[in-house]
Amino acid sequence: MVGLADGGRTVGSARVEDVGICGMPAGLRGTLAEIVRLEGALDSAPSLEDRARCQACIAWYLVERDPCRAAAMARTVIAAVEHGPDPAAPGPTVVLARARLSLAAAECLFGNTATARRLIEQAHAGFTACDDRRGLGDCFLQWAELEAEDGTSAGRLALLAQARAAFVEADFPSGVIEADAWTGQSLCTLGQHERADELLQQTLTAAEGQQDTHGIALVRYGLGRIALDASQFSDAIREFMLGLDYVVAESFLFLERFYANAVSVAYINVSDLVNAAVWSQRAYAVCRRMNSQIGMASELTRLGEIHLRRQEFAVAQGYLDDAYEILRQYPVNRSLGLNREMAGDLFLTMGDANRAVACFEQCRDVARCLEQPDLTIESLRGLAVALALQGHAVQARQCASEGLAVARRVQDKYREIKALRALAEVERHDREATADRIDDEPAPVWYLKQAIAVGERIDGYIVPHELLESLAVAQEAEGDCASALATLRRAHDSWRQTINRESEARLRGLSMQFQADRARAEIDHHRALAEAEQRRAQALEETTRILERLGDIGQLITANLDVGAVATAVYNQTAAMLDASVFGIGLLRQDRALVDFVFLVEGGCQRAPVIIPLDHAAEPAARAVREQREIIVTEREAAARTLLLPTTPVVLPRTSVFRPLEVSGQVLGVMTVQSGRPSAYGPREMQILRTLAAYGAIALANAEAYSRLDETLATLRSAQSRLVQQEKLASLGQLVAGVAHEINTPLGVAVTTASQMAEDLTGLQRRYEVKRMRRDDLEYYLGRTAEGHRLLESNLGRAAGLVESFKQVAVDQASEQRRQLGIAEYLADVVTSLSPELRKRQVKIEVSCPPGLMVLTFPGALSQILTNLIMNSLIHAFDGKAMPKIWVTVSCGVDEWCIAYRDNGCGMPDEVSKRAFEPFFTTRRRAGGTGLGLHIVHNIVTGMLNGRISLETAPQAGVVFTLLIPLQER
Repeated sequence: MVGLADGGRTVGSARVEDVGICGMPAGLRGTLAEIVRLEGALDSAPSLEDRARCQACIAWYLVERDPCRAAAMARTVIAAVEHGPDPAAPGPTVVLARARLSLAAAECLFGNTATARRLIEQAHAGFTACDDRRGLGDCFLQWAELEAEDGTSAGRLALLAQARAAFVEADFPSGVIEADAWTGQSLCTLGQHERADELLQQTLTAAEGQQDTHGIALVRYGLGRIALDASQFSDAIREFMLGLDYVVAESFLFLERFYANAVSVAYINVSDLVNAAVWSQRAYAVCRRMNSQIGMASELTRLGEIHLRRQEFAVAQGYLDDAYEILRQYPVNRSLGLNREMAGDLFLTMGDANRAVACFEQCRDVARCLEQPDLTIESLRGLAVALALQGHAVQARQCASEGLAVARRVQDKYREIKALRALAEVERHDREATADRIDDEPAPVWYLKQAIAVGERIDGYIVPHELLESLAVAQEAEGDCASALATLRRAHDSWRQTINRESEARLRGLSMQFQADRARAEIDHHRALAEAEQRRAQALEETTRILERLGDIGQLITANLDVGAVATAVYNQTAAMLDASVFGIGLLRQDRALVDFVFLVEGGCQRAPVIIPLDHAAEPAARAVREQREIIVTEREAAARTLLLPTTPVVLPRTSVFRPLEVSGQVLGVMTVQSGRPSAYGPREMQILRTLAAYGAIALANAEAYSRLDETLATLRSAQSRLVQQEKLASLGQLVAGVAHEINTPLGVAVTTASQMAEDLTGLQRRYEVKRMRRDDLEYYLGRTAEGHRLLESNLGRAAGLVESFKQVAVDQASEQRRQLGIAEYLADVVTSLSPELRKRQVKIEVSCPPGLMVLTFPGALSQILTNLIMNSLIHAFDGKAMPKIWVTVSCGVDEWCIAYRDNGCGMPDEVSKRAFEPFFTTRRRAGGTGLGLHIVHNIVTGMLNGRISLETAPQAGVVFTLLIPLQER
């Protein structure tokens, strides 16, 4: 190792030996405090060598914090060293400084791999000449990063192993930690998750022991990646949030970009596209600060993917085009391939085959140059579909087949499914190959079935309903309607499973967000406690009490799901712990571009709400929301302003704090606390304020989410209630129509008889008036009148009986009153009211009930149950049945009475009977079935009647419904 040539001179506030290149005392990337110390030493460095050493350290530490400044400093210092007093024979210190600066400049290059490799080679030569093992380890790390950018994982692992060996020889633990952390992530990329997790857990212990902030953040990122690959999204986001605190605290922009990108991916996987877009935009902002063109393009591509998933095609195309304008400067780059793949999918969705072909061809070229199978498969799959749309069937089939071969070679099941679907799509569009068959099946059907078979072999994979629907369409096109119908039913089941999984994922997303933000708040509390212990040992007990109280306060605040209750809880706790003469919570109204202070207290009295325009230049509340940062207004600033508070205070506050309320980077509003005392809020008070604001933001986000969920549930319940009521009214209407038809016959006979009797009377009167009436005429008239009277009495009595039965049943169905009921007579009335439908379908019904059985029950409910069961049998059970029949048997026990309903119809298969009582489940959707009939029966029996219902059935064996209803009142 090379030491200092001139010993231990003091430079500024730091000693020169403490800023040496060979043994930098901090971790691999240093700390912000070290940068400040080095800059202090730089101001009074006595020689060019001393300045070069300090500037090399500063540039190296700035690489991950301010790469633009680091690159500029590296170029300036290298030029100064090369044109120094003796550039031909520089000393070891200058050689090391130049090597370190070259390495820093290389790391600040994004996308220009050729220049980066040249600079690393120069640095490697300098470190080799001086036998600087730590410098060599850093060179190997940089080469490994370039390998990662080119997608060569195996080569990356070899370079990381060399880096670790160099750091071990240099006795540099932080370097070993970084090499192991990156090795763990490379193993994760290769799918070796168990090895990666074991290595990263060991590395985390070492990093925490060394208090290596950068190492801890890097390991946390790797652990989050492992959880992300295992679909454990809550654990992944928790790991990312834990690491992100270290990243933000030390301003590591490189890692902040990686973290924001990974969190965006996690939210995409749980279908929370709003939060995914927020985090992707954060990653884009970080890349812009670093002037990383490829990073910016990658995040623009990710935003395009998010908006494509949201079917916002114009917005997605704008993002993808902007990214492509950047990436076209780097023709062989994975980011370019991903961008072209996404653009191709967008144009396929939009039906633009020509542009899709061009995009997928570019993606294929990049994939082949980088030898990356996943990009190769995706490009060939998309190219095949686009070529098929253009009518180039031969080329399309060749591309899809090649993609399928690659997917099977690398055992990528998911992309194998995509390739098979592409082949099916090609065959579907190839009009000249419509007769092609494979294994005696049409080619499209065969490929789709193969894709489904692959999906069924993947654990936890739900075959997409779009794939099943495509198979159903292909089967229907071949005239196989029975198979198409079965496939469509399966597609519907897949759709339901997918919807359920997405709903669960969204709920997990909300839970993840809450847990992550709470974890971050707790970390902030513990960090504040540690700092307080270092500054004031005597305040330990007080600080501990405050933190314990804040934990309870957090539970109290976040337990509320109402905005007003949350604001009141936050105010009460703030007023109890701090001097707060003015307190307010303003909510951001994005649609109206304003901050609405819905809760405002001054001097203990609640004030009327105040609204502040979001674009107000002077108002701190608006600025805090716009700029997403905490704003503190001191006494001097307050005196110079004409507008400070959202109110007109009696006493002008002398200290004011405006704290944004944000969750996961999304601003919900602002909280302000103001005091009449100058400098009222010290570090302890500010920590309390930030903690309360964090809890308040989480509680407000929960309240908003709960409100949306409650509204959705209310709408669903209302819709279901309306549908059930419509079904009840529909059955009543059907009853009315049947009875009306039945009454028409006796009433028609009565009208005809009355007309005939009137005609006979008129004829007799005429004979009487002309005095030609004979005894025979009178006797004939009397006979006819007696016969007519008998017919009238018989038919009108029949009509009256029908009306009476219908009246009682209809009134009972429309009411929910409980009364004593003769079961035998009532069931006979219900059957009579349904007799038109029974006769029309030639169905016999047999009712067996103990005579005189009286039960206190709901007649309307009983009528609805029997009507729905009979109509269910008439609609579903008796197609093609020679002698259809229904049996209704009533029995009574000590505690309950029983209705056994049975028919001799076609019965139900297991898959139907298991779901018979589900709402909206029907096997006759296209015939107008609603799927509510048996659901209503189940609800009435188990709800209103407090009973039980069971179903026994088998194909071609009829059905048996058994209803057990308690005799006592509930």
